[in-house]
Amino acid sequence: MYTCFASHEDDLLHGLPVEAQLLYLRGLRRYMDYTTAIVGGAARRISLLMLCELLEVFPHQGMKGSRPDKSKIRRLLGWLERAGLIERIEDKDGYLVYFLPHAKNHGWANAHSSDRNKPDTKPTRSQHEAKPTSDAGFSTVEKPTKAQKFTKADTHLISNIKQIQNTTTEESEDAFDEVVPCGGESSVASDQSPQPSEQQACKASWEEKLIFPGGLRDGDKKAILGHLKRCPVKQRQVVIDELAARLGAVKSPSGYVRKLVDCVLSGEFIPEAGITFAEARERRKNDFQIPSPTQRPAPSEEVSAEIARLTAAMVAAQHAGDFKQYSRLGAQVGRLV
Repeated sequence: MYTCFASHEDDLLHGLPVEAQLLYLRGLRRYMDYTTAIVGGAARRISLLMLCELLEVFPHQGMKGSRPDKSKIRRLLGWLERAGLIERIEDKDGYLVYFLPHAKNHGWANAHSSDRNKPDTKPTRSQHEAKPTSDAGFSTVEKPTKAQKFTKADTHLISNIKQIQNTTTEESEDAFDEVVPCGGESSVASDQSPQPSEQQACKASWEEKLIFPGGLRDGDKKAILGHLKRCPVKQRQVVIDELAARLGAVKSPSGYVRKLVDCVLSGEFIPEAGITFAEARERRKNDFQIPSPTQRPAPSEEVSAEIARLTAAMVAAQHAGDFKQYSRLGAQVGRLV
């Protein structure tokens, strides 16, 4: 069921309490009879209990559930009456009947009244058959049926298999244009399906770049990836860092990510602990990076000869037991090397 409302109704709803707007759009406007602009008639009865259940809020993580009572529903209806959106017709035994003066669709009524004057062209249908009393949520414009035509069968260039092309008179010549996976468009429908490896690479490219905290279960990670599809690309890693910084205090990681994504889409997301966590991760990455060794030039012939002489003297001092001389010569060799 689809529900629409006019611009002047929106103007009257502006400034009213949120629950009163919700009550009008979901409780009254949705079940209104479009022929009479009356809600609560014989077609669909409404009551205070039904409206209380309509505005009930179920408990969620970090939020308690709430359900308005009948007195609050009457106060909200009073707001709508004072705004001129509804007029009370009947309030008896808990059942309500209201008239919505600004919601009557005159175009719909005129179009259907002219249809009643047309002769019946379908003999199988009885003229006394009752028409529906409400079409709330349905489009006021009937879609014309498209006449079909069958074009000449084409022959495949490779396999000589005839392809039957079923089109309509209103379709354009580029109706078979399709998006080629991994970028680009093709003006001719391709018979070759893309390789699974290419599809997987395009699909998982952004998922593989994300850095998840340790300790996440596979089910939570899969649910988090589903929520991140709604998030802008530049904010996905920031959301993951915010989760990683608060992972110890979060009971449901996927639910926490869903709330963060909603805040990003509404422009209310302010990364706090995630920025510090990301900076610490970058510092650890830089600390563990091994610098590339610098290659020292080869020693000259004179230095090599001096090192050989000192090494021979060290061997002689070791055999003689002169360890002070051995240490002194070793220090000289170390300075040359």
